[in-house]
Amino acid sequence: MRGWPHAVNSVARYRGAYRIPSPFTLGHFFTLKLKKDIMKIELKNIKYAAFQSHETNCDAATIYIDGVRAGTVENNGHGGCDNIHPHSIEQRINAWAAPLDAETIFAKLLNTALQERDLKRAMSRRILFRREGKLMETHAHSAAELKARLEQGDLAVKLRAEVILNLLPFPDASAIYRARA
Repeated sequence: MRGWPHAVNSVARYRGAYRIPSPFTLGHFFTLKLKKDIMKIELKNIKYAAFQSHETNCDAATIYIDGVRAGTVENNGHGGCDNIHPHSIEQRINAWAAPLDAETIFAKLLNTALQERDLKRAMSRRILFRREGKLMETHAHSAAELKARLEQGDLAVKLRAEVILNLLPFPDASAIYRARA
């Protein structure tokens, strides 16, 4: 994707099994170019509970618009709409982003964040690669073994890989990873 900055916060700390670092190390945002103005919508401090997500994602996040904290969004995971506080933020985004709505934008941001979290976890233990248009992975390796395998010059030939995601810049690897879904 265009406009994705690299590591914004190099000291990201995970608190709990479902916590995503805040602010995101990739700056998850949704930019809308309507008329002559741009609105940059970001979600930070994302908390996600997979065990409690029944019909919808159970999550909570802080909304930033143009770099300023604007409110919060949350969903209890039981099939209802997102709760956006204050309500004026939802109205502002809905008016700005028509025909999209605030819930759609927040869902896309959350899904992108979760997919990138999964990619980071997978690339820390496995070699991910694309072969014949399909995304594949090796079995788990220790950190030292993974580093040694990635430094092999003939790794792509051994794996018969078109591209090895671990060797790409993260935004490029993320685009390939998200395209497979």
